[in-house]
Formats: sequence, C-alpha cells, structure tokens
Amino acid sequence: MKIIIVGPAHPYRGGIAAFTDRLATEFVAENVDVELYTFTLQYPSFLFPGKTQYSDAPAPEKIKIFRKINSVNPFTGIKTAKEIRMKNPDIVIFAYWMSFFASCYAKMAKIIKRNKVSRCIGLVHNMMPHEKSVLDILFSPRFVKSMDAYVALSKSVLHDISKLDKKDKPKLFSPHPLYDHYGDREDKVMAINSLYLDTNYNYLLFFGLIREYKGLDLLLKAMADERIDNYPLKLVVAGEFYDKKEPYLQMIDKLDIIFIYHTVRRCCKCLHIGIELVHRILAKERRGGQVDGVQVGAVQVEQHIHRCGDAVHLICTGQHDKFVFTQGQHFAFRVELN
Repeated sequence: MKIIIVGPAHPYRGGIAAFTDRLATEFVAENVDVELYTFTLQYPSFLFPGKTQYSDAPAPEKIKIFRKINSVNPFTGIKTAKEIRMKNPDIVIFAYWMSFFASCYAKMAKIIKRNKVSRCIGLVHNMMPHEKSVLDILFSPRFVKSMDAYVALSKSVLHDISKLDKKDKPKLFSPHPLYDHYGDREDKVMAINSLYLDTNYNYLLFFGLIREYKGLDLLLKAMADERIDNYPLKLVVAGEFYDKKEPYLQMIDKLDIIFIYHTVRRCCKCLHIGIELVHRILAKERRGGQVDGVQVGAVQVEQHIHRCGDAVHLICTGQHDKFVFTQGQHFAFRVELN
C-alpha cells in the first residue's frame, strides 16, 4: 500500500506537525510506503504571531518529506496535486485543522482523485476553530465535501464533521494517541535540578502555546488565592505567547510564577517535573497537549470551562487531590485539598 500525507511536517513545529511525523514513522514501522508533502510557506506572517514556525528538533528518520506547497500561492497546490496523482497512491491523508487551508486541500483532492485510484481521507484535528469567523463557515464545508472519509480525534470534532457532511460518508473516531517523541521518563529531581528549580516544591505545569482560549489567565487568577501559600506548590508556565504577553507577564511577575520559553529540549524537561499537568479546555476540542504529560507519567488536572454570560465556571478534577477556590464574581476555580 502507498500512502501520502499532506499537511504540516518537519521542519515545521507544533503539535500537528509532530503528529504527522509520528504517524508517518508508524507507517514505516508497519512496512507501508509513505511520503509526506508539506509547505514551503505554511502561514503568512500576519497569521503567525509566534517567534518562529520552524522546529529545532532533528528530522524524523527514514521519512521522505517534500516541501512543495505555498499556502498563499494556489498554483503550487495544483502542481503538487498533479505530482501526487501521478504516483497513484492508494490513500492520501489531508491533515486538517483550520479553514485557511480548506480551499487548497479541496482543490488538491479533486485533482488527485482524477486518477480513479486514490481515496482522500481527512484527518481532522479541529473542524471549527476556537476563534470562529465567517471564513470558517464558508470554507469548511468545501473541505468536507472534497473528502471520501474522515478520521476525528475527538467526538466533538466528529460531531462537527457530521453537521457539514451531507452525504453521510464514512467517519471514524480515533482518540488522540499518546505522543512518545519527548523521550523516556526522566527522574523528577534530576529534571528539576536541570531547570535550576527548587526541589522542595511540587510543580503544576501549564504546557503549550499561550492563547486566550486556553485559559491561562484563569489559572493565574486561581494561583493568586492566598490559600495556595499554605502548600509547597508552584506553577510553571512552559510555552510561547501567541497573544499579547503583557497582561500575562504582569500576573506572572506578581505571583512569582516560573515562566520557561517553549523549546523542544525544555519541553521534555518541563514534562518531567510536573506532578500535575493542567489542561486548558475553553473550547470543546481535546488537543495534543493533553496527551503529552501522559507519556511521562504526569498526573493530569483538567479544566472544564464554560462561559455563561459574564460568569466563568471552572471545575477541576484530578486523579488525586481536589481543590476549591473562588476568585471574584467572574471567576470560579473549584479545587479541594485533602
């Protein structure tokens, strides 16, 4: 069988690129002929608020990666689709996460399927984005229409696909697998020392890119509760700002929060120090950041956040301890320590 995956891949950074690389690696391990087609330009600068789009990690071994697609030049997508069509792959997987790529993917799928051999599958990380716009409503159905089948990593995404799919095409819910590219679990004390932190504290870990919908502001407000001072507990924020950073940094400085810039090496260390991995779910999708900590054995604390008018209710459930804090009329963080 020959499979081609279209989407973010090395040298790009981020959870979806890591997912694509790891999926291809697994196909190789199963003796499947697999190739990756990724971008020469993934995001134009005005859509990318981060420091860099590129990873500092080495390329995956034994994977053929072709950088062909410029996201703002439709002719590159057409040319790439013709190239893929000539290879007659059995399956072409499109890694989809935002409507900016919907038209490009839809056009490519149409061209590829003219060979009467290939079937196109949408691997949907996120059907409707956290910050929805009119473009999402207009373009997302076009992508759904162009696919022959779909794989969703969460039930809510599967539901979103079903609402847009008018022909009831095959759909599979496959829960997000565990990432294993951060290395083996490291001794917690050694990891703490390597980051020059105090081994007398336990650490909560907020891990990943920092955007409004992830709810870091709510977590910081909860950490401001004076009852936290009664416990040897600190919060580590390991990430990169994709929103205006000043409001967060003011709170971080005031609360003595530890901020660590998000690099691959430091990501690994941070995952090993966290006794609790705090999840951010202001939107309904469950994303890859939630499974990072499972690989290294971090206990997980999950924030379920529902906006009801001006009130924000956050219920926190963990495997061990439960906490209860309230912070002002616009914020509720429920936790309970035994």
